[in-house]
Amino acid sequence: MRKFNIEQINKNIPISNGFPKEAIKNAYLDIEIGAGTGMFALGYGRHNPNRSLISIEKTSNKFRKFQNEFKKGSLSNVFPLHDNGISWVSKYLEESTVDRYFFLYPNPNPKNKDLNKRFHAMPFMEKVIQTLKPQGE
Repeated sequence: MRKFNIEQINKNIPISNGFPKEAIKNAYLDIEIGAGTGMFALGYGRHNPNRSLISIEKTSNKFRKFQNEFKKGSLSNVFPLHDNGISWVSKYLEESTVDRYFFLYPNPNPKNKDLNKRFHAMPFMEKVIQTLKPQGE
């Protein structure tokens, strides 16, 4: 696996959003990367009111749909962000701060020669593991 290079990430992909300070009000911090239209985030927020979920989506049209659905509800523990998940996590999350990660997009690339393009095989996983709490999922 290639070594994770934070300088390369920060240089190439600008970050649009800061860390939502309200997210630290709950005892648990969860991160979703690849939020899509927000169906998972909204359901998760309703069923887990004692957890904060920062939900990140990169594509504009999916995020717009997510934001529209989010505005209809009154969830104070879900924080939608329109940003690049890898860049955002790399900039804002410190070691041992995240309780759970959710990666909810397929990233298929089924051929063996494309293994390095699969999300779980990317250098970013090093950062994910660093930011997880010892008992994190």
